[in-house]
Order: sequence, then C-alpha cells, then structure tokens
Amino acid sequence: MNTLKKFWIYFLIFLAIFLVISGLTNVVMGDNYENTKYKIVCSSPTITVTESKSSYSSGYIKGTITNETGEHIKDKYLQFDFYNKDGVYVGTETQEIKYFNVNETISFDINYKYNNINKIIIGFTDKMIQNKEKKEQKDYTIGDVKVEPIITEDAIKIAIPIGTFLVLNTAFGLF
Repeated sequence: MNTLKKFWIYFLIFLAIFLVISGLTNVVMGDNYENTKYKIVCSSPTITVTESKSSYSSGYIKGTITNETGEHIKDKYLQFDFYNKDGVYVGTETQEIKYFNVNETISFDINYKYNNINKIIIGFTDKMIQNKEKKEQKDYTIGDVKVEPIITEDAIKIAIPIGTFLVLNTAFGLF
C-alpha cells in the first residue's frame, strides 16, 4: 500500500510540474501582437478598421465596410497591400465582395503570414490578385554600400547533400 501511495504522490508532482512548464512555455513562445499602421486609400465605400495587429511572422486585420455610394456594388475585391519595416512591398491579400447592397455593412477579417509587417494599405480593386506574394529583395546594404550575400540559395542546394554525406560517413562509416 505504501508503494502505491508513493506512486500517486510522484505522479501528481510530475503532473503539476508538467502543467507549469507547459503553461510557461505557451506564455513565452506565444506571438506578441503589436498594433500595425494602416492607410485607407479610398473614400467610398467607407472602410473602418477595428483592429490591426501583427507579430514577427503573422498578423490579422479586422473591420467593416459600409456602402454609402447610393448604388449596388458587384464583383469588387477588398485589397490589402503589406509592407515590411523597411517599406518594401511584401505581398497582397484580397477578399471578394460579390454583392454589396446600398447602405449595407459587411465585416472583414484577414489573417496573413508575412514577416515584419509594419504598414498595410487598404483599397478596392476590380480584379483578384493572383500573385499573392512577392519575394523579398535580394539587395543587402550596409550604410550606402550594396553587399552580396556570402551564402546564396544555389550554394545551400549544393552544400546540403555534401554535408549529409559527410555526417553519415563520419558517424556511421557508411561510405
């Protein structure tokens, strides 16, 4: 009986430590969202942003659109252009608005997965953007001097198989 009692005490201690560590890990590793600047480039229909937040790797923007134009709007797209902290265009997200009646209010909620977003430009367009993401610029500058990266993508494509071969050969003597 004494052994079973010890087992349950150790089990409860283990469970308590596990829960504390899991909780602290979630707090530390969770995304820290900050407010993101935005600019609305159209005046009609009225776009109102209620919340715009981003973290290092993702973010979201929520709000409403009100049709105060006095006419029915059909087949438009709400467009979000994302810029990073250096002012470089990163990508575009669109949300389709098929039918938008007069004096109707529609809510929107866009989640995105771009890095270091600092500014969002919001507007309307007639077409859906097919190319959602533009690759980041390959220009690296230090001060006013343009610097080429030492390790390029082609070098990485060559180095990975060679490195794998060397690790397997050293660790297991397979080759």
